[in-house]
Amino acid sequence: MSNADDEKSKSGQHLNKETNETYFIVKGTAKFVVGDKEYDVGEKDVVVVEAGIAHYIETGALTYLTITRPDWKPEQYQHVD
Repeated sequence: MSNADDEKSKSGQHLNKETNETYFIVKGTAKFVVGDKEYDVGEKDVVVVEAGIAHYIETGALTYLTITRPDWKPEQYQHVD
């Protein structure tokens, strides 16, 4: 499980070249930006990000679980400006 508890933290726009990511929101609220769409999410919401799609999270305080398939590897991560 991950916690994002910095005031209005932003994870940085990035994409995963090979991995699909599924985020399950356990606690808190956030704005997910996936491609050109924005989603306001809260407890029990699910966000799915397909491989190759740029995305980032803006949050105040958030606890979430991320499931990746295939398994995430550092070399397939790409920061996007």
